Amino acid sequence: MAVDLAVPAEAMRGRRSFGDDHLDVDREVPDRGPAQSVIAEMAGLLRDTRGSMFLGGSVLSALTIWVADWLILQIRVSRGGGVDTVSVRHHFAVHIKNKRIEQDMQPLHDEECVRSLFSHNDEQPCWYLEKHANDAEDVNSSPWRFWNDQ
Repeated sequence: MAVDLAVPAEAMRGRRSFGDDHLDVDREVPDRGPAQSVIAEMAGLLRDTRGSMFLGGSVLSALTIWVADWLILQIRVSRGGGVDTVSVRHHFAVHIKNKRIEQDMQPLHDEECVRSLFSHNDEQPCWYLEKHANDAEDVNSSPWRFWNDQ
């Protein structure tokens, strides 16, 4: 006598059974009623929505942090703070013929920045400018190609 599972196999995906799927031949499968298929479908839907709930929660958390950072900056600006200047020197490393690199240093100048975690009002945060005050930017002056022939 073949034993029928009371729970559909797709609903039990990755789950352990309670032992009724390995019944003895002489025992019958307990009748769980017509609601079992509905419960199995709801369990599948819940399992499928966990990922989207995690993604939605992550996006909502990031948006909340950004809005809180913006509000704190607006309060600081209204009180006369929140904006500062950082001395920055730009370097350009220009790749020229014969695999030479020409260094082009710009004079030291002050850039305006905001005292916040993220960029606001088209200005970088001060912590980022202080960290990258002397960074070099690579500029490749060779003609554009699909391949790299070094």
